[in-house]
Amino acid sequence: MTRRSPTTRAEAGRLIEALVERRFDGPLPPLSTAVLIVEWTSHLCGLALAETLPLQGRALFASGSLEPRAREHAAWHREAFFHELGAPFGLSARAVLAAVRARKFPLVPPRPIGGYEYLGAFRCSGVLDVADPCHLRKASRMPASIFALSSTVEALAGPWQVFVRAGVGEDADCTAELAVIHADGVDVVAAEQIGTIGVDAGMAGVFDRTCPEPAQTELHVEGVVHGLGAFAFSGHGDGLYPVFVGKALGRVAKLRIVFIAEHPERDATVPPRASRRYASSEVFAVGDVVDHPKFGAGSVIRVVDGKIEVEFDDEVRTLIHGRR
Repeated sequence: MTRRSPTTRAEAGRLIEALVERRFDGPLPPLSTAVLIVEWTSHLCGLALAETLPLQGRALFASGSLEPRAREHAAWHREAFFHELGAPFGLSARAVLAAVRARKFPLVPPRPIGGYEYLGAFRCSGVLDVADPCHLRKASRMPASIFALSSTVEALAGPWQVFVRAGVGEDADCTAELAVIHADGVDVVAAEQIGTIGVDAGMAGVFDRTCPEPAQTELHVEGVVHGLGAFAFSGHGDGLYPVFVGKALGRVAKLRIVFIAEHPERDATVPPRASRRYASSEVFAVGDVVDHPKFGAGSVIRVVDGKIEVEFDDEVRTLIHGRR
């Protein structure tokens, strides 16, 4: 790979602006004739971003103008291309791509959530499929009770915002959670586990029932697809991951797929609540902060049959509530 100087903040800003405005005319860069994918990407990474911008722009927004070979090369180069664009601004590849797709840079959510990165929005018609995108609405070879690759929920129609949370420590380079939230679900606690989703291709997402199956070339950078769904890479890869929901107006208004978490049932997207003094006669809900005279402050993570499970600093404890 040819060595070159890193892209400056000014140059990156100009290139992002060009993509936002859908200005990517110009000759396509020469493509590698090598067999190995790593050589394709090394070749394109050795070129200046301005040279590869026409390829990425057309692959994203005028893919029909490219031959299949060019689309495939662009897909494998996309992560590196947008990573370099975002580096001068301290932004991830997925955040820059989300801004370009939304035609707004920087891209700011209607309501920011601390610790989460915003990836844009998609529209829901009222039914959401939770699935490995490579198996969207496909029959599984294994029983759903063992390894479900998709599930369906009735959800609020309208725009949904997409957020991802990165892992910490050794998992800092992994996606720990994908959260999608309807406008009426921002303050809803999504702590009800409705099942698990099986991942067979290293990724999982949430898609409107009308969303076409994403092409492989659309699945190289996390984010929104077709304006009708979103996906994220699944933590450490394939496996079974819990799905949590919260409801408003009788339908799902928030949904979380948790890939990495010590306590996945805890919904960190909910704004902090003021603590309430514990008493067995008080009624608590998931997400409430309980101030217990003996155990200190804790968060309600589950409500079952007149009892609440509260996570304190030392352990999860079961307490009575709503006693008359």
